[in-house]
Amino acid sequence: MKRINLNDADLSAFRNDTTLNLFGMAQSETSAIYVDGSNIAVTDGEQCCINGDDVRFACEVADTLPNQFELCATSTSLADTIASRYGRIEWRTDCGLYVYNGKPLVHTFRYKVESMSPEYWQLISEGTPYKASKQEIVPNLLTKPSSAIYVDGKPVCWCMLHTTGSLGMLYTLPEYRRKGMALDVMVDLCRKVLAQGGKPFAYIVKGNVASQQLAALYNLEYIGDYSWMGIVKENK
Repeated sequence: MKRINLNDADLSAFRNDTTLNLFGMAQSETSAIYVDGSNIAVTDGEQCCINGDDVRFACEVADTLPNQFELCATSTSLADTIASRYGRIEWRTDCGLYVYNGKPLVHTFRYKVESMSPEYWQLISEGTPYKASKQEIVPNLLTKPSSAIYVDGKPVCWCMLHTTGSLGMLYTLPEYRRKGMALDVMVDLCRKVLAQGGKPFAYIVKGNVASQQLAALYNLEYIGDYSWMGIVKENK
């Protein structure tokens, strides 16, 4: 494998459906990019995202990581193989990757949709299962598009982009659910991403049927299974 700079890479390789997350991760000033043929990996500290099916390449990349590392948005089959080679899985989250299919986003809005204000970062955090940090939320609200519906001056439904550019942190306050707000927010956010030349995509936790069904309404289609894993090296 060889390490390259983002400027040296064929950027089209990072614009494929399965590498959208890698392209976002590669924007970090501290990231490292490795390639071997059609296989691509991006590492940043203890985090690593790998695209491809070459186990040898994946293990070479994993060898560069600390004894405790995190696989991000890596195909579930490859992630399982890496984990079995190196040792113990401390935690895992299995998701389906859903990507915009290119069809027109035809939609009639029921509500006024605005950007989400960073002052409500704690509200966003409380709506995430893992309690996303202020450091993760605020910079993305300041530099990336977001969408929210406000009632009496306060947000009741919202979504934003993760650091890597994926749609995420969608949440509707319980008393405002089943009113069509989430679809308005998601269509608005997808249109903003497209207007900036991006491609909307999301990782939806396996078993979250409601989000899967909602994704189809704003033209995101299932691509494959991807996982996040915390791995402790015990076999190397």
